[in-house]
Parts: sequence; C-alpha cells; structure tokens
Amino acid sequence: MNKITIVGIACWLFSLLLLGFQGISSLMGTEGNVWKNLSLVDMIPSGFNWVHAISSPMVYDAIVYIITMPAFMLFIAIGLFFFIINAFIKV
Repeated sequence: MNKITIVGIACWLFSLLLLGFQGISSLMGTEGNVWKNLSLVDMIPSGFNWVHAISSPMVYDAIVYIITMPAFMLFIAIGLFFFIINAFIKV
C-alpha cells in the first residue's frame, strides 16, 4: 500500500465516522426530523469568508457547491479521487 491509497482509505473511514456521528446524533434528538447534514461551512463557520470575494460567477458557484455539500459525500469523493490517481500513477 502506498501513501495515496492510505489517504483514500483515511478519507473513506472519516466519511463513515462522520456518517455514524450524524446517525447517532439524529437518534438522540427528540424533535421530528433531526437529521442534519454537516458541511464544511458547519464545521468551520468563519473559515470561508473569502468566498464572497470571488469575482467569477462560475468559480463562485463551484466553490459554494463544494463547501455546502454534505461532508461525508465530499470525503467519499476525495477518497475516490485518490484511488483513481493511484490507478494511474504507480509510486
């Protein structure tokens, strides 16, 4: 196993851990629909103030989509990206 594979597996394990955390927290809730998808904006609330300064609408929309998508899906996609990179680059 090389470093790229380990990073991909770590991303997938982190996404499963995050999904498990969200599942347990939704089971502990007492009001109606308590499932809440965590995003990067929820994890780091003041870390993305620079996004509003982006002048290109296409880049702005892409960045906003990435930072507001559910974090477990983002980490699954990042892990998949590292596995694809590993398939083409043998280190």
